Amino acid sequence: MRLVTLYSYCFSLLLLTCFRANAQHNATKDRSYPSVVLVQLSSEQNRMKALKSGHLYKQLKQLKKDARGAQKATIADFRDHFVYCPVYYYMDTNLNKVIKRDFNGILFDNRGEIVQQQILSPSDTDFLIVYYGYPVPQRPKGKLIRDESAYSHSTHQHWKGLVINNFKFEQFNYIGQRNKAHFSPKKYKHNKYYYTSPIFDIEYHPLAAKLVPPIIIPPKY
Repeated sequence: MRLVTLYSYCFSLLLLTCFRANAQHNATKDRSYPSVVLVQLSSEQNRMKALKSGHLYKQLKQLKKDARGAQKATIADFRDHFVYCPVYYYMDTNLNKVIKRDFNGILFDNRGEIVQQQILSPSDTDFLIVYYGYPVPQRPKGKLIRDESAYSHSTHQHWKGLVINNFKFEQFNYIGQRNKAHFSPKKYKHNKYYYTSPIFDIEYHPLAAKLVPPIIIPPKY
């Protein structure tokens, strides 16, 4: 009798284990992981136009240096600290093309070389768009995706971080620092992953290592 009871217990335990494993497997399958992350780099085009029109060539020279510095730091950070899926880059002047999913000739790799092969097609929707900047506050009646459980920090911050968007360029997450003191220049001195301008509001702080699941899992429609 005891042997039958033991067999029944073991069989029930086995069924429960299989059920849990199957549920976890289905939950994993239901998650929509990105196939590619596209990182937007700032060209500072509008500022450059303003400085040129004002004949402020000294500041323009510094602005160009700062734009390149922030771009290089961003690429280095993602190249060395993000390994979850492939990463490609594009300039913010091509944002409209990215939203339209016209990727021809605008994506480049971490060496700065234009990607020749087809990475994404016009029908792809499983990629993310990430940029370093100020997050957009969530509006109750806005078009932004509202998934408060996905937020690691509030979007009502007044400093920059990695803003994470879906393929429609709708923000659904943000990665920043609770304490702005964590962004002290002294901490990142002589760090190739960090850049800050001496006169302009141009900077990059390394946050790519924090861009991991579930933060980069966009909500389902």
